[in-house]
Amino acid sequence: MCSGGTRDKCGHPKRVHGWPSSDIPRRLWEWAKDTSDCNCQPHRTLRPGTRQVEQSSYSTHLCNFVRRTRMPLPALVELVRGQTETDHRPNKCMIPEVIAQVCKDYPHLDKLQLIAAEGVRVEFTQDVLPQSCPPDNHGSATERVNILRKNARKEQDARRCFVLDLDLLSMWPEVFISPFGVVDKAGGGPLTTGRTIHDLSFPEGASINDFTDQDAIPRANYRHCDAVAAEILRCKQEYPDAEIKIMAGDVTSAFRNVSIHSRSVHRFAGRIEIENALVIELACPFGWTGSPGEYELSVERLRLSTVNRATGITQMTSSTTTG
Repeated sequence: MCSGGTRDKCGHPKRVHGWPSSDIPRRLWEWAKDTSDCNCQPHRTLRPGTRQVEQSSYSTHLCNFVRRTRMPLPALVELVRGQTETDHRPNKCMIPEVIAQVCKDYPHLDKLQLIAAEGVRVEFTQDVLPQSCPPDNHGSATERVNILRKNARKEQDARRCFVLDLDLLSMWPEVFISPFGVVDKAGGGPLTTGRTIHDLSFPEGASINDFTDQDAIPRANYRHCDAVAAEILRCKQEYPDAEIKIMAGDVTSAFRNVSIHSRSVHRFAGRIEIENALVIELACPFGWTGSPGEYELSVERLRLSTVNRATGITQMTSSTTTG
């Protein structure tokens, strides 16, 4: 297995990767099935009083797979996403050809195309040194660990993060840990619901947000909320015979499908120590200073695709629009 990635071929003339792209899902799950009954136990050291994380079989097999192959994190991300030399898109629902047609007049089309082609690359102003002592989670996350656990599993099921065993940190020393917090969520009880905050601004002066190159991220264009009313009036004026309705949907989930580049995901990690769990973000987290600008590009893509559907210029499936 080549350590350089998971693509069909790399630059070396005699080096071929072990898992051709067409066989990635089948080979991974065949290996997982073959090892499910063997004596491959995770190499864990749990502190007294801690509980073993109740992971899905997928996550458990993934951890054992990494221990066996010693696969680098970027290669694992590309393997799971199905990224290949001929199709390196992290999100297969984002189709560059469709985006080029729908957003042809968008001034930042090149940046949008790059996100679709490879994900968001994170640029830093200085080298990020390995952590000698990763920070603990905030008290709110410790006190409401059941909510933190539930939210992490939800993101894992949506393939927007990895939830792995903490001992894998020894294989990936480049991983940067930032603390989690939990805040109240409107309309829910504090004991059962909450919003996870990945505090990428901690510690002050030496955080991921501090290291991020602000000049390399798109600038978000904030508009007053009356822009919604103005858009409704514009649509009514242009289409007087149509019934104007507000599109409902989980916009948060749509934004969270903006994938991080495989070479940058190691900067967006956290821990749930009581669960012996390592959480690695695969999509732009809300706590990152660059997320608003990256989401701005997706907002424009959604707006333009909606306008084009209304005028009959093109048709896009719902999966493409929200991907």
